[in-house]
Amino acid sequence: MDHEVSPWIPHYQLVVDVEVSDLRAGVQFVARTKTLSRIGCGIDTSFPIAKGANVRIKMYHQGAEIKAVARVVYSGPESGLGIVFTNIDRGNERILELWINELVN
Repeated sequence: MDHEVSPWIPHYQLVVDVEVSDLRAGVQFVARTKTLSRIGCGIDTSFPIAKGANVRIKMYHQGAEIKAVARVVYSGPESGLGIVFTNIDRGNERILELWINELVN
């Protein structure tokens, strides 16, 4: 999965714990999501990561975990991070779909 953030992709408000690891800088931190979509998420943090950086994320919700590699598409002290998934396996995609379906239904 490799997409740019699009206003046409539905984003849902979901706050879950997330670990973010900057693959190039070797920096890791814990934060919380603010939005979630099928192609990425918004993360509530003021921790600076450069736009275009590749990150590894782990999200935790209701006893389940999603792992993915992603790219930072926006970053700012007030806006947080916006990431788009670049590599997420089928099992993690299924968990993501379950989380989103719970929000929609």
